Amino acid sequence: MINVLIIEDEHAIRRFLRTALEADGMRVFEADTLQRGLIEAATRKPDVVILDLGLPDGDGNEFYSRRAPVESDANYRAVGPY
Repeated sequence: MINVLIIEDEHAIRRFLRTALEADGMRVFEADTLQRGLIEAATRKPDVVILDLGLPDGDGNEFYSRRAPVESDANYRAVGPY
């Protein structure tokens, strides 16, 4: 089973993504802040991270720089405003 971490502060977007991913048989974890996302990533060891670049407690790009030193096989996908 693929483990996915969604780091997104908008509840409706998290819910939409969770519903779609779970329908495809994936296990989904959520975080609504950068800090919570870092904790979840460290404890859950996701295979895929879907990341909002505009979070209330920091720039989503910080996630990359703060996670980069940690060994991880996760694939990262960033979601930003268009």
